[in-house]
Amino acid sequence: MRAGPLLVGDGIQNVHNAAALLDAARMFTSRAVFRDRGGRLAAAWSDQGRSGALPMVTTDELAASGRVVAVENLPGAADVYGARLPHPERAAVIVGNERRGISVELLALAHQTVQIPMAPGPLDSLNVAAAAAVGLFYLIGPAGRGRMAISAHPARCRPELLLAGPHDHVETGSALRSAACFGWRRVLLNDDQHVWFGVERQQNTEGRAAARRARNSIRVIPLKEPPARPLFDQAVIVTPGAHGAPLHRLNLARGSSQLIIVPDEMPEDLGGVDPIPAWGCLARTAVRAGLGVALDAGACRYRLLASVVMAEVARQVGRPARPRRRPPARPAGRPHYDSLVRLAPTLGEVVDLDELSGY
Repeated sequence: MRAGPLLVGDGIQNVHNAAALLDAARMFTSRAVFRDRGGRLAAAWSDQGRSGALPMVTTDELAASGRVVAVENLPGAADVYGARLPHPERAAVIVGNERRGISVELLALAHQTVQIPMAPGPLDSLNVAAAAAVGLFYLIGPAGRGRMAISAHPARCRPELLLAGPHDHVETGSALRSAACFGWRRVLLNDDQHVWFGVERQQNTEGRAAARRARNSIRVIPLKEPPARPLFDQAVIVTPGAHGAPLHRLNLARGSSQLIIVPDEMPEDLGGVDPIPAWGCLARTAVRAGLGVALDAGACRYRLLASVVMAEVARQVGRPARPRRRPPARPAGRPHYDSLVRLAPTLGEVVDLDELSGY
């Protein structure tokens, strides 16, 4: 029996996104299935020579799966922060098509709809696999991952972000898309694997497409060598396992004096290697945080890890408080005068009209 909810991809068209959804489910000890509209995904999966057949689900099977939660940015949807599934093993979580979202038919089955709050800007949605990972992280996580904070000045609370040594250009681009969606306007990038700067044309095109670079104005600042002296007061280095403090228990809203570092954990690195010696020199103090996801070699895609980390930072940084409404203007009425000038009586004599005509 699966430990996590059933992850359902509705109308997914991109084969690479389908593979990433399978990995997202494995990260949370769950299973991914697909509702294929017109058989396009299955055909594309086979044409690319992917091993095995994609698991499919029908609408009737989904209706009988237990509690159904849709992850979709819709008016009236509750924030995913603070929304939890009491019995994940008897639930299904749906994510939708890359452009059209979840179909009306499946939305009608949902007992609950949750959204991932996005920062104001030209990008308003994550990559579908990144959204699935963020949704699962909060829906089946411990109660400590609460609601989104309310802050008078969220921009002052936002820490700096370092994407450290990503190994794949598409994963890097998708992580940069997530950073823009969650409100970052600049990101540090250690590109020692040469996947982003100065790459070949095809690689450059694919990476920028994943980042939605045409609408994504985020500044990507290269970090090539360790600095001669620490640049930050604190560095929080996040890895997928349980080593270190749980991410949600750390204060991740200390502003620009804090640096959040997300190293790319490749399969050979999942044995608990301490990353602090490599990255701790960037700050005066360094702590290690863990996401606590399943360390399944190959499933810990960089876009999924980085997006979950950014979502938790965004939750703690918070959203601005709603401005108070001004009282309605008083309706117009009779004029009111602060003072009244009384004129003195005029001196003179009364003249009739007949007398005036003689002048």
